[in-house]
Amino acid sequence: MNAPSASSLLVLLVALGAALVAGCSAGPVLPDLPPCPGPACTCTNPDDCTCASRSECALRCGDGCRFHCREDSTCAAACGNACNLECVEDTDCTLYAGDDSNVRCTASTCVVEIGARSAMNCRDRAMCEITCLGACTVACESGTTCRYRCGAGGPLVDGPGACE
Repeated sequence: MNAPSASSLLVLLVALGAALVAGCSAGPVLPDLPPCPGPACTCTNPDDCTCASRSECALRCGDGCRFHCREDSTCAAACGNACNLECVEDTDCTLYAGDDSNVRCTASTCVVEIGARSAMNCRDRAMCEITCLGACTVACESGTTCRYRCGAGGPLVDGPGACE
């Protein structure tokens, strides 16, 4: 039996490395919730979805995605850049949005990670925890519990504020 050549091993290592990188680029791990579209989640197209009231939904979508999580639901969403994500009326949301995105949490509990040049709005009794991965703004209305961090390892501080 012949030993594998150095070039064969190099090709195998490069292929394995590419497979690992591809697996890591799939985005954040979402909670195990029923996927959109589905019985509880309607989509006008793959990147514009609404989770029905009193439901559980998860969505992974691309750039320009829009996701709306409605009353008394549990939702998770991970999107590309330039997304608009919204959680309203007693929802529990875990959201990941890329650069140039807008996220709104109204009277809900939201854990959010947003990219550069993104904006987060925490309103009307909401409880928000935001991680900014780049320059972002965090707006917190009176009556909300709003904490944010600049960078994945940064300390949580009370909002409103901005990351440079």
